[in-house]
Amino acid sequence: MLDKIKNAPLLLFLLIGVAIAAMNYMGDISSLETLQNNKSNLNSQLNEKKDNLKKAKNASFEVPNIKAEIEQLTQVFVKASDIAPKTLTARDVIDTVTKEARFAGIRITQSRPANTAKAFGGNVSKVSTEEVGLELEIEGSYSQITFFFYQLSKAKIVLLPKEFEIAVKEILDNQVNLRVKGTLAGIKYLGGT
Repeated sequence: MLDKIKNAPLLLFLLIGVAIAAMNYMGDISSLETLQNNKSNLNSQLNEKKDNLKKAKNASFEVPNIKAEIEQLTQVFVKASDIAPKTLTARDVIDTVTKEARFAGIRITQSRPANTAKAFGGNVSKVSTEEVGLELEIEGSYSQITFFFYQLSKAKIVLLPKEFEIAVKEILDNQVNLRVKGTLAGIKYLGGT
């Protein structure tokens, strides 16, 4: 084999060396391209992680605000559940209306439970309530009736006036007496989450 090598022209060895060097060079270039691709992938992942970290830091700054809002909503919900009891009956609505009517000095000419027991609530709030209605007819002066509704707005239960009609009953001694007919609906809390 040494004889063959001695007889081989120098040019052949040079070509073989150049070919081996070229293959090494091409391998190095493909390795370099792979490394550059890996580097760009790692840079993009690093940037994504930095963005996620910024978002997490921003969210962590908002946690106390969110907790405060939840606490406020909880307090409002507790107050609402106090004024919209679970055990509201037509008798409770009648008693409240009668008490406030006496205090305002108006006369109740008719009152009877109304068929307004419509339940409502929605997917957003997950709170269900029901109306306990009372058909009502009252008589009094404008100021007495206004004061009566004002007193009802301050009552311990939620009362919604519905479809009221106001008419003049009579005018005595330059004082107008009104007749008011309509329905009051007390709100009963059925539950929620």
